[in-house]
Order: sequence, then C-alpha cells, then structure tokens
Amino acid sequence: MYTEQIEKALGALRKDIDGLTRLPGSRKFASELSDLKQDFNALLDAIDDAEQSQAEAARDVFDLRYRRLAGISEEMTALARKRPESPCNVFKLRQVNGILQPLKDELEAYQGEPLPLADEDAALSYSDVSLLVRSYLDLSAVYAARRYSLRYYDNKKR
Repeated sequence: MYTEQIEKALGALRKDIDGLTRLPGSRKFASELSDLKQDFNALLDAIDDAEQSQAEAARDVFDLRYRRLAGISEEMTALARKRPESPCNVFKLRQVNGILQPLKDELEAYQGEPLPLADEDAALSYSDVSLLVRSYLDLSAVYAARRYSLRYYDNKKR
C-alpha cells in the first residue's frame, strides 16, 4: 500500500535499469548493472515484506479489538436482560466508548457513514448500550470478512 508516487518512481527506476542494460557498450558495466538490478529487486522484496508485516499487524489489532467488543457485548447483553431500563453508569459507558472509538474510526473510513458512540451525558439504559454495541459487532464482522478475511460467527446466526 505504498503511495502512487513511490510506485511511479520505482517503475521509472526499473525502466532506467532495463534501459541501461540495452545500451551499446553496456557489456563493460554488466556486473555493475547486474548488481544494481539485484539491489533494486531486494528493495522491492523488502517493501513487499514490510507491507505484508503491516497488514498482518493491522489484522491482529483489529482481531483484538473485535474480541474486546464481543466481550463487552456479552456483558451488556446480560445486564440488559436483567435490568433493561436501568441506566448504565458513566464508568461502563467510558469503557464501551474506549472500545468503540478505534473501531468507529476504522469503520467510518470504510463505509463513509458516521457512527454514534455512547453518550456519557445521556441516561442510556443497558438495552440502549447493548443495541449500540451489537450494531458495531455486526458491522465489524462484515468489515473483518471483507478487509482481513477474518470470519466471526455468532451462534445465533450460523
């Protein structure tokens, strides 16, 4: 996922190296050109490896966030069953928002629509928070399947 400018520069460099090998008299510099080509290919391999490592790290971070979200979803669902209309305390709302905020940023970039967070000033009930968290959980599962090839299954939706 390196930028288009880097891709263009690398493409131009590759053409220049290939062009040098076709010039008359290039036999004198064959070993230097060969070394240059090897260095260039090594650079491309390093860029590909770095890209792959970044992609794997992003996938691992998303997986961790999703699992935290699934845990808080279970907790909020249980509380919503016991006391659906009881107000959720500010501490729990801050914990929920701490989990939702990074997901919100990534999901909004993906779908382009603004997503809500739990309003700490409003008297949200456990059922309200459970619904909010569940919507993030469902959207995150779809996003994970498309972006990271991660498959999350809910027992109720198999």
